[in-house]
Amino acid sequence: MGVDDEQEMEEEEEEEREEEKKKHKQAPPSLFPISVRKGFSGERVKRDEWSEGAVSTLLEAYEAKWVLRNRAKLKGHDWEDVARHVSSRANCTKSPKTSTQCKNKVESMKKRYRSESATADHASSSWPLYSRLDLLLRGTGPVFSSPPGPLMVAAPMPPLSPVEPSQPLAPSGPLANAQNSHGSNGVDEKLAKEDGLGTKSSDQVSSKNPLDTDSSTPALYSQKEELRSNKRKKKTIDHNTGRRRKEYVEIAESLRWLAEAMIRSEQARMDTMKEIERMRVEAEAKRGEMDLKRTEIIANTQLEIARIFASVNSKGVDSSLRIGRS
Repeated sequence: MGVDDEQEMEEEEEEEREEEKKKHKQAPPSLFPISVRKGFSGERVKRDEWSEGAVSTLLEAYEAKWVLRNRAKLKGHDWEDVARHVSSRANCTKSPKTSTQCKNKVESMKKRYRSESATADHASSSWPLYSRLDLLLRGTGPVFSSPPGPLMVAAPMPPLSPVEPSQPLAPSGPLANAQNSHGSNGVDEKLAKEDGLGTKSSDQVSSKNPLDTDSSTPALYSQKEELRSNKRKKKTIDHNTGRRRKEYVEIAESLRWLAEAMIRSEQARMDTMKEIERMRVEAEAKRGEMDLKRTEIIANTQLEIARIFASVNSKGVDSSLRIGRS
């Protein structure tokens, strides 16, 4: 165990002591039995030791939950799932890990990463987990062509599009045993089903361009999701525009039909008025003719009456006064 691991263990012990002090301040001492301070075997855990396989499993489980949460802060039940996943790994000779231990380990690795980032760059850092955390936290780091150590296993990322499954390359050494045992573990299968993630080796990821792989960085994933969302919005806008255009066409057709109906009605009214006027003129003409005939009849009647009276009263009347005789 190197100096770096001892520093991490000391930082984790300090964080655990601070959390225990906070718990004692929040509740009476009677609420915290002595068994809380002890491990699962009943003996006091003096040092939280993490093996390389446990750290690799922790990072895989944490990254899966973190990506599932859209790179948001994990909740309590998420840390419990991570601890259960780490504790259920095969060939586990250490004591099971708790959610607090997993959270403290991740936080300590983040602190170490920040300190390494402030003092050294990616190439000059001697910490084996620096590149892994740089890829995890920044999401812009390169995918490694060859792992620098047994811990450098490519982190599973959510697939952006369905692809045909390929036969993964079998890693050599203790990492292969750990992965084979993980595949037969029920807890690992459950976590993989919940997160929708698949494990890949670093050799598979390194053989492809990071921009060509189906499971790229979370930043690329968010960009593709944004493009899909924009396409869906554009389709919705086009659909709404076409529907409004169709409604406008229907309204215009209705207005045109109404205008044509009004024109036909006005034309019919004008034709009716013309017909009425023609009938009135004809009636006036007939009435004039009837008046003329009546006047003529009256005149003829009066002349006939005068003739009759003249023939009766005076027989010696001059022949020129005889009216109506030829």
